[in-house]
Amino acid sequence: MQTPLKTDSLRTKKLKEWSSTLKVAMTFTYGVTDAGVEFIKRFASGQDIHKMTANKTQHPVGQTVFGVLTTIEQRRYMLMMFSEEQILKIEQEFKQWQEFLNFILGMFCFNASIACLGLKSPQVFGWISLIFFFIAGCLGASKFPESYKALRDKLDKTKQEEIWYFGIRSKFLGVIPFLKGYTLYLIGIIFLATVANGIITNR
Repeated sequence: MQTPLKTDSLRTKKLKEWSSTLKVAMTFTYGVTDAGVEFIKRFASGQDIHKMTANKTQHPVGQTVFGVLTTIEQRRYMLMMFSEEQILKIEQEFKQWQEFLNFILGMFCFNASIACLGLKSPQVFGWISLIFFFIAGCLGASKFPESYKALRDKLDKTKQEEIWYFGIRSKFLGVIPFLKGYTLYLIGIIFLATVANGIITNR
C-alpha cells in the first residue's frame, strides 16, 4: 500500500468528480433525499463503501445505486493503491505505446499502401509490406506498457490489483479509447490490408 497522497492531489480531485457523478445518479433515481445527501457526504469523506453497502437491500438508497457505487468504489480503490507518480508513469507508458503504433506502424502502413499502389503488382508488395509490419510490431513489443504487462501476467492478483488491472484495460484499451487514441494506426493497417487483398487497386 502506497503512502496517502496530499489533500490537493490527483486522488482528491478524482474523488470529488466521482462524488458528483454519484450525486447525479442518485438524484435521477430518488430525487434529493436526506438519505441520499448523507450517503454522498459519507462517500466524499472517504468512508469504506463496503461497510456502507454491506446490506444493500435494506439501505435507504436501495439496489439501483449499488451498481453505480461499485464502479466508483473500484475507481477509488485504484487511486488508493498507487501513488500519483505511478499513475502518471502508467499514463506516460501508454502515451509512448500510442505514439509508436500511430506514428511508426500506422504511418509505415499508410506510406507503404501508397507506394504499393504505384507499382505494377500492388497486392504482392502489399503482402510483403504486411510481413515487414508484423516484424516491426514484434520488434516494438518491448514498448508495450510494463506496468500493465506486469499486472496482466501476475497469476495471484489481489482484489485491488484485479480492480486496477481491469481499470487500466478499460481506460486505455477499451473499444472507444482504442478507436479514439489509435486512429492513425487503424487507418494505416486497414488501408494496407485492403491493398494487399486487392480491394483497392491502381486500375
